[in-house]
Amino acid sequence: RPAVQVRHARAQAQLLKLRSQEVQAAVHDFLLESLAQTEERQPARVRSVVLSQEGGSSMTGLAAQESQPETCPGSEDMGAGINGSTYRGCQTQTTKGNACMKWTSLNATDPEQGTGDHAFCRNPLGVKETIWCYTSDPMDPNVTWQYCTPLAPKQPPSGLTKSSCEMAGQCKVMEASCPEIRDKFLSIYGGVLDKSNQLTQDISATEASCAKSTEEISASKSVETSKETGAQGDLAAFTKGTVETEQHEQQASKFDEFLKKEYALKMKECCDNKNNYMTQLCGLKKIRHHLFESSGEPANISDCEVSDWTDGECSASCEGGTQKRTRSVTTPSANGTKCPPLEMDRECNTHKCPINCEVSVWTGWSDCSAPCGGGVMSRKRSVTVEPKNGGTPCPEEGETQSCNPQACNRDCELGDWGEWSGCSKFCLTGHRSRRMAVKEEQSGTGTCADPDSEERLGFEECNKETCMSKLPANRSFLQCHSVLDVVLLLDGSASYGAEGFEKMQAMAQLVVAGLIGGPVQASALVFGGPESFEALDKCTGGNMSSPPDVLSDCGMHWVSKLSNDTAGVAAKIAQAVYPDSTTLTSMALGQAMTELANGRTEASSVVVVVTDGEPMSQKMTASAAAALKASAKLIWMQVGRTAPAYVELLKSWVSKPWQDNLIEVASVNSLPTPVVVNGMLAAMCPDVS
Repeated sequence: RPAVQVRHARAQAQLLKLRSQEVQAAVHDFLLESLAQTEERQPARVRSVVLSQEGGSSMTGLAAQESQPETCPGSEDMGAGINGSTYRGCQTQTTKGNACMKWTSLNATDPEQGTGDHAFCRNPLGVKETIWCYTSDPMDPNVTWQYCTPLAPKQPPSGLTKSSCEMAGQCKVMEASCPEIRDKFLSIYGGVLDKSNQLTQDISATEASCAKSTEEISASKSVETSKETGAQGDLAAFTKGTVETEQHEQQASKFDEFLKKEYALKMKECCDNKNNYMTQLCGLKKIRHHLFESSGEPANISDCEVSDWTDGECSASCEGGTQKRTRSVTTPSANGTKCPPLEMDRECNTHKCPINCEVSVWTGWSDCSAPCGGGVMSRKRSVTVEPKNGGTPCPEEGETQSCNPQACNRDCELGDWGEWSGCSKFCLTGHRSRRMAVKEEQSGTGTCADPDSEERLGFEECNKETCMSKLPANRSFLQCHSVLDVVLLLDGSASYGAEGFEKMQAMAQLVVAGLIGGPVQASALVFGGPESFEALDKCTGGNMSSPPDVLSDCGMHWVSKLSNDTAGVAAKIAQAVYPDSTTLTSMALGQAMTELANGRTEASSVVVVVTDGEPMSQKMTASAAAALKASAKLIWMQVGRTAPAYVELLKSWVSKPWQDNLIEVASVNSLPTPVVVNGMLAAMCPDVS
């Protein structure tokens, strides 16, 4: 972490007389306590003090520092910052042994990031994995850079670390910082509102879930009841048919027994009659023979005998026809009985003609009895002609088939990956993206991955070169040529301080200067927030009795609306007044969305938030960010040290991929530097030069 150097030619002689280590430590602690008063506005800026003389001599036990360009700071702090961004070691060779080039020769100087008139390895803004340096001219198409190996951290010299403090047990009223206290209490109140709104939403979601579950149970019960009713009807019909069949079988069995008895009686009667007739015939023949003998006639007697009848075809198949019957003489008559007729006609097929059953065409299939989990659909037809006289019986009048066999609770089915998009950034590592479409939607309580989830949205890195390596020697900043409508949201909260606000203004002017007017329209809003609980309620919808004044109640200061006069917008940003207010980021996002509604249909919309703190309401900010991302790209520049948990929130607020759209800057002093400005332009604009 940076140290504060105390140089004063007149005081230095007195400081050098302090030989006692205890006295030196006391002076050291006094200076730290004095500097700590600025920590509310400039958090964690100072953790050590170096006392040195302008001429180069120093206090015994305290490190001296020279201001010469090539002097090494002598700090190998790899523990602080992001990826070693605050490393201040003295290596001038890469891991592969190549000599480093001076940062000044590459027009890449930034004292806050440690890049100056030297060739020491650095990692500006922590954009790479560890420290590095250029090893050739960036104008050369074969420009290269290489990683360096960081040195082990050195222990700070004795007397440089602030001693621990023991509480004195005193209670004094100190000078108050009203804006910061007000900001803190309003932020706490905003957190309470967030919690209240979250609980209200949870209650509504629970009630909706209960209502949906009740509806699903009711629908399921209705389907099961319908199935049960149908099954009971089928069982009743089957039971009735079974009883009727058994009754018919019993009646048929009795009638069969009756017919068998009648048949036996008739056959016995016929047999008896036939035997009687044959007996009488035989007796008559004997009498005839004796009569012939007694009369002296020859007894050579032969009766005519004929064959059995041969039946011809019936002239009709039913309802009565005529059939010709013929027979032939097998034994001619000799003094016996004459031959009977050899031909005759008789009726045939006197039974009624059969009538076959006839049915109508099938109706259409009915709706399925269940939307999923297996149901039944049916169709019917009616009998148009009843069968009679042994005609063909009727077929089934109805039939069913299964339907909707799929599970009621089924996850969606995903298709294949689409094509890769173009790179999102010109330099400083952008991303190409591709998406996976849904092949079949989910059903019931099944789930489907969100379109923006890792399962359906993939990224790969591209354009990993630094922006500085792509710029010509006579330029330090990129220029944007994309067709964009850009809204800059600049934080004017008390945590910035007037000096920090000026740094942000300078950065915003450089960014707008890099937007080429015509293709690009730009606007700027300096946002603060309400300064009372009543105003906060009005601005967040808690008090609907009267609409809030966006400027006086909510602290929204429009510096410029959308304009293609980017130079004019930059000039207005330079004239903006520091509001020293609170941080109602959610309303600022809403204001940006309203402004973009007046933008051009052919232009892509981009919103950039530049802030150094947390919003008054994280929940409302998350909601506003989600609404804005539906129609615009949201970029977030977070300045200063940030808690890891809050960084995770920021990742969910910005547009995807978050690596392109979340820019972390260690200090406000770094804002107006080429590294930060070019990083912002590269994130905003895909077409830069």
